[in-house]
Amino acid sequence: MQVRDERGVSMMVEYLILMGILAVFVAVASLTLDDTLKRSQVSKVVENQFSDVASQISAQIVDIAALYPSNGFLKARVYMPSAIGDIKYTVGFDEIEGKRYVFISSDRGEYKKYLSLGAFASLKFENMSGITYSLKDKHEITFSSAVEIPPKAVLKIRPSAVIAGSNVTIDVSESYSPAHWTWVVKHCDDSELVSGDMNTDIKEIKIYESDIRACCRILSAESAVCTFTLIVEDSRGYVATDTEELLIAKKKDVEPELYVKKYIVPDKIQVGQPFELHIRLVGRGFVVEETRKNLSVVTVIDKSGSMHAGSLSEAHSERTKFGEFSYSLNPAVITVNFSVNKNKPVYIVVYTTDSMPFWSSSQTENLPSGISPDDAFTLYINGSEAPKNTNRSANRAPTYDGIKFECSNGRLTQTNGICYERTPQNDETWSLEAVVANPESLQVNILVFERPSSSSYNYRLIFNRSFQYTPNFVIHNFKFDPGYTSDNIYEFVYVYIPQQYAGKINAWIYNAASGRFSFCRDYTNPSGKICFVQQVPAGQNIPIYIVPSKSDASSVQGSLWMEKLDAAKIAAIKFIRESLNETDYKGLVEFSTCAHTYEVNSSPYLKKLTTDSNVVVNNIRNIVASGWTNYLEAFEHAKAVLTENETIINGTKPLVVFLSDGMPTCRQGDYFYDYYTCGNTRYRCNATVCNPDDCGSQVIPKANELKNTKIGNESIDICTIGFGERSYYNETILRAISGRHTPGG
Repeated sequence: MQVRDERGVSMMVEYLILMGILAVFVAVASLTLDDTLKRSQVSKVVENQFSDVASQISAQIVDIAALYPSNGFLKARVYMPSAIGDIKYTVGFDEIEGKRYVFISSDRGEYKKYLSLGAFASLKFENMSGITYSLKDKHEITFSSAVEIPPKAVLKIRPSAVIAGSNVTIDVSESYSPAHWTWVVKHCDDSELVSGDMNTDIKEIKIYESDIRACCRILSAESAVCTFTLIVEDSRGYVATDTEELLIAKKKDVEPELYVKKYIVPDKIQVGQPFELHIRLVGRGFVVEETRKNLSVVTVIDKSGSMHAGSLSEAHSERTKFGEFSYSLNPAVITVNFSVNKNKPVYIVVYTTDSMPFWSSSQTENLPSGISPDDAFTLYINGSEAPKNTNRSANRAPTYDGIKFECSNGRLTQTNGICYERTPQNDETWSLEAVVANPESLQVNILVFERPSSSSYNYRLIFNRSFQYTPNFVIHNFKFDPGYTSDNIYEFVYVYIPQQYAGKINAWIYNAASGRFSFCRDYTNPSGKICFVQQVPAGQNIPIYIVPSKSDASSVQGSLWMEKLDAAKIAAIKFIRESLNETDYKGLVEFSTCAHTYEVNSSPYLKKLTTDSNVVVNNIRNIVASGWTNYLEAFEHAKAVLTENETIINGTKPLVVFLSDGMPTCRQGDYFYDYYTCGNTRYRCNATVCNPDDCGSQVIPKANELKNTKIGNESIDICTIGFGERSYYNETILRAISGRHTPGG
């Protein structure tokens, strides 16, 4: 009987079946692995392409930021591919943990990239709109911003002097608000004089003796100067004010006055917005005659050395104010939190590798010795400012990204920034804040290192983050008017920021003469920051950058000052241009140690007076300061101008407009040493010779002599205008000099 080996056949079949299954598995596994590898490579490529496209779109948006309007609307087109590979996507804005980003996201959500808004970091989302799908024909982003324009108040009272019982015109027509506004004019005691709205901006009212209130400045038993305040309030609740003085007299024989009113329009401006400086020369007095007579006016300008400042040290005292500014501040503050461990020293570094030209002496003027870009950084730990007292030598300093963070007195030595080390007393979370007082954006890096103990310098990096820091700062622009100075150049501008604000900001002013910015330094007298540049061109906007240096800087105020002689030129030229008629006679005397009279007329019969305003104005522009201050000579020359040919000017009203700082320095006498000769008269001149009364015993009688001189039937009146910081000029003597002839005087 033959036996069949069935087990052998079975093993062969099993083997073939197993090999078949294995072959199918290998084939399937190969296909799956191949697909996985391909998809992994495609995913990596697509992810890189998403990053590239996101960077390109973000760059376009950041470029648009340069055109972002502070007050207005902007729409811009963004260019982007319709797909990345075959993947469609969406672009828009998002906010994560309080930070704003532009995002790019695939339509299925598997790819999403975020990029910082950079220049848009300080903008609010309500100012921005725009989300777009890649298949759209056009991609647009829109920005809108509306700045509230404050109201403006301008009060004019005509005439500027009134007899009680007469009418005056209250003119508020130059006031303005974009919204509906009302106005009220109040006495100095806060009682209402007159009111109206935007549709009734000029009113005529009667002034009574009872309008002379206790708060008025009493000139005599018969007259007083009262200050009235205009209050403009609009429907938004915004308020603006202005003041004006009115001389109220009970009878007509009141001495005339001439004063300068200076105001800024608007009184508060937006960043970069120009403003107008108004200087009005206003006369107060009474013309008894029914009609105005022609005038014969001699402008007498003090050109002594005290009217000029050739350096900052001189400008501290020899200057006059022409404007003020006030702004709110909102510092840009970097804030981060990190955990620290008890008794393990923490070494903090805040730095940038970007250039900082505003802190570089090679690109910025007037930087103090020893100052560096490190001084732009301020660090706070848990709300308290970190002192700059940490030192770390190179062999004990940590290194990161190729930079050795050695430190001297809190300042990094190999890059721009600061360092600070402190040992925690507990396991806790620290809050770190940083402010960088720099007008340009920077990449700011924050590193936090930890050491095992105070004796070990094996550093461990526990925190690392970078920020695109965009500062919030203000720019105050101003410009001098052309047409008043030689070659349209003003001697200097002096900006003073009091210490209560100066300690929390840094400031720079543009020097048009050099084309560079000048650093505003700290001073003790006066206490605060001072910006100072010379040779300032007229008609050109001069920006002042004011950048917060402390996290609690909330506001800043300051004042702008100019040379006294330049201010005197403006006042004199404006008076001639705006207050005198073409038929009025004009003459010019300048004085310092001695006086000089300009010949302004080609006529042999009247050389010192002319009806041609341009001749006098051109000479005023070119006056140059030097010498002592001789009031006595000035009055003699003014008298000589008006008495040169009394026949020709007979019937006109003679007037001397005297512009000075009220500080005479020359006394007449028969001196045998240390004297100056003007003509045949000897004077002794120095800084103390006129103390303590500024030569009042000689100057006032000489002024009275001039006022008692008659041209025909008319006595000569004197109007004085003082220039300078109030503590540096003698208002008393200027008031004593001014006025008109009094019978028996």
